[in-house]
Amino acid sequence: MMGQALNEVSTSTREKGGEGSADIAELISAFADFYRELSVNKLQSLGTIYQRNVVFKDPILTLEGLPALSDYFEHTLKNCTQCSFEIVDVLQQSNSASIQWKMRVRHPRLNVNREILLDGVSMIKTDQKIVFQQDFYDLGAMIYEHVPLLGAGVRTIKSRLRAAAKGPQNSLNSKMIE
Repeated sequence: MMGQALNEVSTSTREKGGEGSADIAELISAFADFYRELSVNKLQSLGTIYQRNVVFKDPILTLEGLPALSDYFEHTLKNCTQCSFEIVDVLQQSNSASIQWKMRVRHPRLNVNREILLDGVSMIKTDQKIVFQQDFYDLGAMIYEHVPLLGAGVRTIKSRLRAAAKGPQNSLNSKMIE
């Protein structure tokens, strides 16, 4: 599926013919290769896809600079037993892209080291390399739901919210449509 998404990027890039489009398609391909099996051993190649002055944001924090990003990944990955990404879809324009992904992660302190599957999106801006990246994902689904005691509470709240969404409000919306 990832190959198909990347092939579609290359095809749409050629059709648009925008300046720098081929470069961003190559960069997205390198991005996908880097994240496919993410590990501490791959961090020395961060500079091949990220500018030295990169700004990186995710639901946890905002970082500035390649050394800070490398330190963050090293700290985050050192106890992971697995961290991999599958690129699901890519939308791009000249120097920016939206990359939809599925992350698979295992960590001894989360979900008893069982795999956690998480959907997310990375918004990137480029100038030959990535200068800005903002990741969007459900932090609760990644962490809070898998912490003992706290996880049970979060799952209960989500369950109640889903039940409420199926309840009277949906029938009210149906009446409004009629």
